[in-house]
Amino acid sequence: MQEKLEQHAAEQKETLKPYELYITVTRHGPKSGPDEGLSKSGAEAVEEYFQDAYEGVPIDNSVPREVVSSPKGRTIETTDRYQKVLNAQNEAEVKPVEIDERLSEGVHIIQFIDSLPKEEQRKWFKHWFLAEKTDIPNVVLGHDIVKSFANWLLEKVDKRKREGGGLEIDAFSHGPLMAA
Repeated sequence: MQEKLEQHAAEQKETLKPYELYITVTRHGPKSGPDEGLSKSGAEAVEEYFQDAYEGVPIDNSVPREVVSSPKGRTIETTDRYQKVLNAQNEAEVKPVEIDERLSEGVHIIQFIDSLPKEEQRKWFKHWFLAEKTDIPNVVLGHDIVKSFANWLLEKVDKRKREGGGLEIDAFSHGPLMAA
């Protein structure tokens, strides 16, 4: 058995190519409501944040870059504003946005929070993250969100290891997923 494991490890090492992978995960800007888009002040804050963060930062368009977002409107809006700023002040190429559900905390988290007793709603994150199951249809619990996000990360790393070369990934997500 040990010999087979060592052989497999050696084969894997031979197939890996030198690579560099940089992944940045950014939370969306302030929103209008629980399942709504960015607020007006949130949209302005997002642009200001990215203008300050990337002022004078050179962007090398020869390095492959992916932009990935949760499917929720507020993350897509944040992503669009990010690319707009990078393009305007750093001449970064605008990339097509890949939508990936694994960057979302799920679509029915509000129903989960509302299902908790009033006195527990302020502690919703703990309940959401630690719950083993829920009777609320379509609610994805915290531990499942973490598994899904971890799988997304591992897929990106594995692909880069196999293909080699450099890649920057700008991902846009949500606070609960990032905290989980």
